[in-house]
Amino acid sequence: MSIPVQILICPWEQIGNADETILSLGRQFADQYGFCIPDKIVRPANAKPCFAGSEIFFSVSHSGSYWTCAVSNAQLGIDLQRYQTCRMEWIAKRFFHPNEAAWIKDRGQEAFFLVWTAKESYVKFTGEGITDDFAAFSVVDDKGNMNVCNHAVLQHIPFQENYALCICTPEKADVKIIDQEKQRA
Repeated sequence: MSIPVQILICPWEQIGNADETILSLGRQFADQYGFCIPDKIVRPANAKPCFAGSEIFFSVSHSGSYWTCAVSNAQLGIDLQRYQTCRMEWIAKRFFHPNEAAWIKDRGQEAFFLVWTAKESYVKFTGEGITDDFAAFSVVDDKGNMNVCNHAVLQHIPFQENYALCICTPEKADVKIIDQEKQRA
């Protein structure tokens, strides 16, 4: 069995009020799956934002020209990254677990961003964010697989050339990408 996840991806300039868009997505999801309709977003101190009094969860990311929000009835994290020139080896040495750094070594830019989005979606899932412990865990296992981290499921979602998109959920997700044109209507 898999959990439902809906993801809206749209150009950054089309997002007017992000909170209104997130609430709208949460309400649509709740209505479709029979959950309590969220009425506001709260931002607790030292915790990730959430819907008040609802069993619906969300996660947001943006990179390059795109903004994305994922909603589900389970905790989740999402990360979107546009491939860009960076000091990959230096970043990997500082922020990646040795298994991850070894895995990307001869695989290039795409591999680097696959690892980065998996790691960041995981810490959004846990609510920890990027801390000094970011290199203490590995999203790449001993066999070179990148689909589970500490019992959380990682799923890379095809998006566009030169972008990596990953979600992290407690179990396999049934992902639906929401049409941005229908969302604006």
